[in-house]
Amino acid sequence: MPVFVYVAKDKTGKIHRGRAEADNEKALSKRLEDSGYWVSQVTQDESSMKKSKGIILFGRIKPDHLSIFCRQFSTMINAGVSLVRCLQVLETQTQNERLKTVTRDLINRVEGGETLSRSLSVWCALAKLVVSWTKRWKGCLFSWKLILN
Repeated sequence: MPVFVYVAKDKTGKIHRGRAEADNEKALSKRLEDSGYWVSQVTQDESSMKKSKGIILFGRIKPDHLSIFCRQFSTMINAGVSLVRCLQVLETQTQNERLKTVTRDLINRVEGGETLSRSLSVWCALAKLVVSWTKRWKGCLFSWKLILN
């Protein structure tokens, strides 16, 4: 989902600036107006536009590279390595530049407080499958084994 930057005023005239996810500019404007704000500006965040290209980018990663990535990820998680450390190791080990870009973004998002499933959902259709499994299993990362077996 795209991220938008907005500027709005509340009823007292105080200016509020922020970022929010929404389907489009109109949807965000309506949501802010329903919350009692007068919206003066809504624009799509440029960094989110670059990340939305990741869907195409991720589709070009070779299945062999993705398979190795998933196996290594699963092995490290099952061994008790922390999620962020696991992603950092995978980023340094992979030779595929596209996969490095995706992994680097996942690290930034997870360190920023997002869940792995939400971070993955930005990047690909496979992630949507993994996301649905992890949500169904209440975030259990053992669902990665289902992909590998």
